[in-house]
Amino acid sequence: MKNLKLILIASLCSGVVACSGQLNTLDEVASQGATEQEINAPVPGESLPADDGVAPEGSQANYSFPQWRSAYGISETIYNRVRDYYNSNYSRFTNHQYVVIIDMGLHSSAKRFTLINLANGSYERHNVAHGSGSDPDADGWLNSFSNVNGSKKTSVGYYKTLSTYVGSHGRSLRLDGLSSTNSNALSRAIVVHGASYVSDSASRAGRSWGCPALADNVAQGVIDKIKGGALLVIASSRAL
Repeated sequence: MKNLKLILIASLCSGVVACSGQLNTLDEVASQGATEQEINAPVPGESLPADDGVAPEGSQANYSFPQWRSAYGISETIYNRVRDYYNSNYSRFTNHQYVVIIDMGLHSSAKRFTLINLANGSYERHNVAHGSGSDPDADGWLNSFSNVNGSKKTSVGYYKTLSTYVGSHGRSLRLDGLSSTNSNALSRAIVVHGASYVSDSASRAGRSWGCPALADNVAQGVIDKIKGGALLVIASSRAL
């Protein structure tokens, strides 16, 4: 893919450094030997209705990509590649109304998470966390990707959203990695979740352990739209 790395992310990351630079409580847990999987595991005794992870009503109609708009905050090249992948793999997805494209080549101060409603071309953009292992000096720039368990890095590639569950960050959305570069997403517990270290009004997002974490007041609305088989992509417009 030349210098573009397309990535799908799911966000239920933990152990992050907030924008203030103070350690999150999950970092303290990690220092005691906890793993990503242990921290992001379902909370015992917490459950959701069986149909909570089903695609929203009406999302299974035949939708197609609208014309690219600069306001999406995604380069036209990345947008067209995601569109072509979506068209070629349409039958793999059951939520056809929504697509998420995340450009991790941008600084974490940018609203890198773009959710597009294919039914009408409307969109929303949000701040999103990247993995602390991908940004070890905490300057807001992602420097590398990894698919390795325990790396705490962001993985590039195409993802499919799955079901919801209750984890340490509340209701979260599982992601299945569809590319060789993110095939361990499920085993790493890379999910979409809310996090106190991300805010759409902050100067930049804090770091996760690889999950595309969103602000607490944003995450649930996004999960309600993209749950149940939507395409999510993590890409980089900047060669690393």
